[in-house]
Amino acid sequence: MDRAASTKRDVLERMLLDESVEPTDLPLSLLENITNGLSDHKRIGSGGFAVVYKGMLRNGTIAVKKLFNTHLHENKFHQEVECLMKANHKNVVRFLGYCADTQGRMKIYNGKLVMADVQQRLLCFEYLPKGSLHDYITGRVLKSWGNRLDKIHREKQLEQLRVCAEIGKECTDYDPRRRPDARDIVRRLDEADIVDDIVTDMSNLSIAQEIHKIEEHGDGLFGAIGRKLSLKCLLRVSRSDYGTVASLSRHFRTLVRNGDIYRLRRLTGVAEHWIYVSCKWREWTAYDLERRRWIRAPNMAVDAKFMHIEHQPSLVVGTDLLVFGRGDFLLIYSILTNSWIQTTDATNFFPRCQFGSTSVGQKAYLAGGTTDYYDGVLSTAVVMYDSEEKVWEPLPSMNRARKSCSAAFMDGKLYVIGGVGSNREVLTCGEEYDFERRSWRVIDNMAEGFMINTESHAPRAPPAAVVNNELYAAQHSSTENKVKKYDKQNNRWITLGKLPEGSHSCLTPGIGFKACGDKLIFAVGTDYVLYPSGAVKLYSWVPNEQPPVWSLIARHPSGTTVCNFAVMSC
Repeated sequence: MDRAASTKRDVLERMLLDESVEPTDLPLSLLENITNGLSDHKRIGSGGFAVVYKGMLRNGTIAVKKLFNTHLHENKFHQEVECLMKANHKNVVRFLGYCADTQGRMKIYNGKLVMADVQQRLLCFEYLPKGSLHDYITGRVLKSWGNRLDKIHREKQLEQLRVCAEIGKECTDYDPRRRPDARDIVRRLDEADIVDDIVTDMSNLSIAQEIHKIEEHGDGLFGAIGRKLSLKCLLRVSRSDYGTVASLSRHFRTLVRNGDIYRLRRLTGVAEHWIYVSCKWREWTAYDLERRRWIRAPNMAVDAKFMHIEHQPSLVVGTDLLVFGRGDFLLIYSILTNSWIQTTDATNFFPRCQFGSTSVGQKAYLAGGTTDYYDGVLSTAVVMYDSEEKVWEPLPSMNRARKSCSAAFMDGKLYVIGGVGSNREVLTCGEEYDFERRSWRVIDNMAEGFMINTESHAPRAPPAAVVNNELYAAQHSSTENKVKKYDKQNNRWITLGKLPEGSHSCLTPGIGFKACGDKLIFAVGTDYVLYPSGAVKLYSWVPNEQPPVWSLIARHPSGTTVCNFAVMSC
């Protein structure tokens, strides 16, 4: 399935969770993919004008209707799509999209080969799993429900539905402090005997068959409220509780382990921001901004190749935290498995160090660098890492070789700023990569006033971060302690104000500077010789037209040094 089809699949999956999303055009390759090539075993019905197939998405099911003899009914197809686009009523099955595909194929006509237009017209609807209207009119479904309700006390069922509805409402509260945690949800379900009644409420099925059906079809943790509402509740449960919730359901455990739950969160705009800080070799700790607590990540099981990780950047991409070691070694921490893996998948693009790096969504970009930290060969290479596909892909090379540069993603383009060129020249230019044209453009003077150049340290680019498509930099040295913003119109850097007070005295312990939603996060250590009782501090500021006013949001429980720093939003 191509990239366009993959994007449309994401849109379809979002439709199943958000009824406000409008119907859209759909590529034939996507509809064939989700119906196994329109195979017979996915066929669920047919009529005089069409065949209906079941289409399987990662978070639900849709109905795909393929019309017959489309070349004879083109006007009817247009009219039907037009009517369905306008129809929006609770008693009308929801229309999701359409496909109008025409391809030229060689056909034999009157003994000659001719190029014929082969048309395929398809419509997509919400899947209704509870049978047809005919079944309800004839009483078969009503009779089966009557038998089922005879087994369950009606008052108890109403109470269970009330409890589930209350849980669902609380889990979707926009204030995270008012959402129940996983233990509270489990306790309330147990008190209402909901889990037991899901198992005992059988309709000519054994207990084992019913449990298998719930897990296989993904009816959710709370069978009484259905799959869709269950997923909406779970999307807003704190991801620090996912381990507990996963112990209740094999289906939800699978959603976590394969990353589908995070894809659904991304499609619905749900995200939690965790700040990852490494204060000691091998150790990483995450700070949950919403719950205001520190969470210990597993230690890195590494050797000397990762001893001086402060010389190598780390960055977050999707649900992965990447830490680069010496040579071609790379460590990846995945929140899906809560574990580290060591890999050399990037061997074709490394060994390199002192490269610029940035990430956006599920993709990371590395630019420039050198083969050795002290005296290596400079590079113009640029690579992209796709965290979902787990693949590395080279991009066109930059115009200038450089190391110790910064990188940022802004306005849909990749920027590489400043750095050090050949013969230790401090570069004042930047470069812009256009993804549509697949080409680089040099921006003269983009790094004028951007680079940090002191007598005690080699020239280097400061950390840069993008908030609301505006580029900021933290200039931190023995002589400077500033926050700057890039003026796109005039191609210059403007000083906005200072970094948090006291950070200028903490040069050796290092700093961290990253975007976090609509905020900028600044992390700074403490000189433990001068301040033995000090700690790593986290500050935040929401950029505006005023000088920075930094708020202290957390102190690290044990660390005094910022060796590495990253922000994960998912």
